[in-house]
Amino acid sequence: MSEYIENGKTIKPSGYTLNSVKIYPGNGDEDFNITQLVAKIHVTESIYRASIKVEISILDASGMYEKLKLSGHEKVTFEMSRNTPTGERQKYTNTVYVAEIKDYAKTKGASTYILSCVAEHAYVNQFMTLTKPFANTTATLIENICTDDLGVTPFYINKDTQHSIKGVYTRFRPLFAINWLTRNSYDNGSPFYFYQTLKDGIIFDSYENMLLKDSKGLYKHSMFEKKVVGTEGQFEEELYRVLKLTANMSMSKYIQGSEGAYASQLHRLNVADKSYTVASYNYSDDTLKLNPHKPFEDVSFHDRRIEDYSEAKNHYISYNTGAFDDEFDNYHAPTDATILQGEAYISNIDTMSIDLVTVGNFDLSCGEKIEVEVINYIDGERSTYKDKILSGKYIITSIQHVFISSGTYTMNIKCKKDSFLDSMAEILEKE
Repeated sequence: MSEYIENGKTIKPSGYTLNSVKIYPGNGDEDFNITQLVAKIHVTESIYRASIKVEISILDASGMYEKLKLSGHEKVTFEMSRNTPTGERQKYTNTVYVAEIKDYAKTKGASTYILSCVAEHAYVNQFMTLTKPFANTTATLIENICTDDLGVTPFYINKDTQHSIKGVYTRFRPLFAINWLTRNSYDNGSPFYFYQTLKDGIIFDSYENMLLKDSKGLYKHSMFEKKVVGTEGQFEEELYRVLKLTANMSMSKYIQGSEGAYASQLHRLNVADKSYTVASYNYSDDTLKLNPHKPFEDVSFHDRRIEDYSEAKNHYISYNTGAFDDEFDNYHAPTDATILQGEAYISNIDTMSIDLVTVGNFDLSCGEKIEVEVINYIDGERSTYKDKILSGKYIITSIQHVFISSGTYTMNIKCKKDSFLDSMAEILEKE
């Protein structure tokens, strides 16, 4: 399982070395090296998942399954790495637990099966429930669940959640409680996500923070200048080349409008004083977004613009301003001024979704921002015209890392954007 190496340096970013895969059966005191039995490793990370998912495909000609008496609870550690043209050593190391052994098949000479694994905190989560009071900001409460209950230290917790809330966990599993708290967490109206990456670990961050990050690179779906083999220029060129692109053209104002992407209403009932109020949200050109132009045109029906139909989506909350005598609010308080804009962000990020296949990049994770450049071809010839619909800045929502035993590392990247480089009118005019 070797890298593509010339003079001691990696010359292809698709190359990697699988250093070790070890499994700890029984009580976990002794490890067994199964590196030579591994045919493929798939690692999936997503901003919508609290844990990475690891699938290790095994080709077993030595009867390891029977010898180790695998039963679906074993600890597995793995490490893969590669060099760069600058001499830097990049590395992934992780520990996961077998959640399921699936797709077992036996022939005369060997057995094949898949070890389907999750992170330790996701495994432990299945055996725990929380029954205790809480009082703090949602970010701090989530951090406390990670450290105190799940026994894991997050890589990054965004503390920009403002409201301090108070209540009781009523037999919630820890990750359910985190998801429950995340639903009511907002940063200047943008939603939060709790997820785990292969590179860094557990992250709790806001959509606004993702938008404000620096781009992790420009990925090109076009022809390339050929660099000298083995140079850093060739490495960078191949690292950011899009091998395959598919797009989900789900630009449906019909659906997104009904979800409150452009306008909505919040109906609020305050139990303390029995007051009932209605607040409205309307999409503004000043809304924080990835690209300069909003995801819809100036469309009107019956002399009303689509961003003026605030009754298109209705939200209902009840809260109690008299629930506590101290500085704490109840669970629904953070949604009072933010749920409408937060739901609009969630809907608008689905304006366009594309899937990229690229070579492996040890520095890339979900939740990060990248730029994609797609060059159009006219009559089979490469033009100088950039596809303004597909091109632009995107947020990576999921990555499937694919490690093949032959030493090849590729990535299947799903990314989404909430806006366009030009207005649709300008794009159509140029075309």
